[in-house]
Amino acid sequence: MVQRITLAPQGPEFSRFVMGYWRLMDWNMSPLQLASFIEEHLDLGITTVDHADIYGGYQCEAAFGEALKLVPALRERMEIVTKCGIATTAKPEHALGHYITDSAHIIKSAEQSLVNLATDRIDLLL
Repeated sequence: MVQRITLAPQGPEFSRFVMGYWRLMDWNMSPLQLASFIEEHLDLGITTVDHADIYGGYQCEAAFGEALKLVPALRERMEIVTKCGIATTAKPEHALGHYITDSAHIIKSAEQSLVNLATDRIDLLL
């Protein structure tokens, strides 16, 4: 099993290895195939998953969420880390890549990530 680490005295606790989903859209997996893949790395003890709102041209979180909708019990076995604050030109309204760090944007991004990931909580937001 993969070792677990505690980030602070009161938690959270994550797996030492983290499964990154930056290139998820390149894997060409169906939601069912992805659910199976998620279950495989959870069974190995890799329970922490890395996302960001911008991954895959803003599509990876939603693709991951579709897999979780098929097998909702997987959510209780993982810790979700996601990130926000970077605006890329993958969205037409961003003519230039830049950072957006105001509180309104962070709240809006976190709320959208909750919807995309089909979950009621994010374990760590960066």
